[in-house]
Amino acid sequence: MKLLQIIAAVSAGLPCIFLGIRLILVWKDPLRYEQGRWVRLGVGILVMEFIVVHSGVMMAGFLQDKKDMASVVPAVGLMVLFYGIFAVAFSIAFKSRGLLISFGSIIVGRVIAFTIGQSASIPIVMAQSIISIVLYLGAVAVSIIGLPRLGITEPVARDLMKGSGGGLWIEQPHRAIGAAAFYFIALGLAEMLFLSWFDVRMLAKVFTPG
Repeated sequence: MKLLQIIAAVSAGLPCIFLGIRLILVWKDPLRYEQGRWVRLGVGILVMEFIVVHSGVMMAGFLQDKKDMASVVPAVGLMVLFYGIFAVAFSIAFKSRGLLISFGSIIVGRVIAFTIGQSASIPIVMAQSIISIVLYLGAVAVSIIGLPRLGITEPVARDLMKGSGGGLWIEQPHRAIGAAAFYFIALGLAEMLFLSWFDVRMLAKVFTPG
């Protein structure tokens, strides 16, 4: 049981940390990957994660009463399809194979954690969803308060975000890049350092109805 819990947490956490590190590198050097395309991708990733976070909560609630793998597998398939459509659509729109690989690894990791959690009767999915919401709101707050530009200077931002519309994150993409880096690294660490050792019996009492 404990081993499954650790595997689930690491599977979901590591890809998030890797993506967060990449975003930090982009923040420092916006031209490091794909001729600066990752600045725009970073903004899109943070927006996309809003949908992913909320879908996780809905999926966890939907599967709360599923007792066996026969009923879980179709739901997992729907989740993979949901995540996959968005990942592929974003990758095609931004013409970035790196984005597909990064989000693909996160999707695979979350599905592994989700499947293990369900098969082991561990309410990891609900806990992960709640942590995601809290950290996402924190990241948005950080982006509004303000972050240093680092390598994404005003001229660089204007050039790389040309034709992307308006709004705080579009006009000052360093805010979104920094917030996204904070969010994914914090989420990955939370999953690996919190969900891997937390008392699952206590989680069960919190998230199991009745």
